[in-house]
Amino acid sequence: MSALTWTYTCSTGIQAMDDQHGYLMDALNELSTALSHGASEEASLEMLDHFASLSRQHFASEEGLMVRYEFPGLADHKAEHELLLNQISDSIGLYKQHHIGGARSIAELLR
Repeated sequence: MSALTWTYTCSTGIQAMDDQHGYLMDALNELSTALSHGASEEASLEMLDHFASLSRQHFASEEGLMVRYEFPGLADHKAEHELLLNQISDSIGLYKQHHIGGARSIAELLR
């Protein structure tokens, strides 16, 4: 899997959100690299759980800003967040059960 790269088109113009997007990309890239270099199951699961935690935190922050600034598409965007969190959770569950998917399936969701 190729690394996710931050580009100007990723920018929201809100520094806190852009920083969080960068942290999410970094976490996923680190996980992908670790898996491709034979990371242990324990290390892989720890990184997957870390990515899921960062995602939950980011979505909560983003939704808080949307509420604060009365973003008109909040309900739809929140539903997209929930769908992504469920897919991330499903990917982690699949990895835990069968040691497949993991970072690669999560990365595909985000492309």
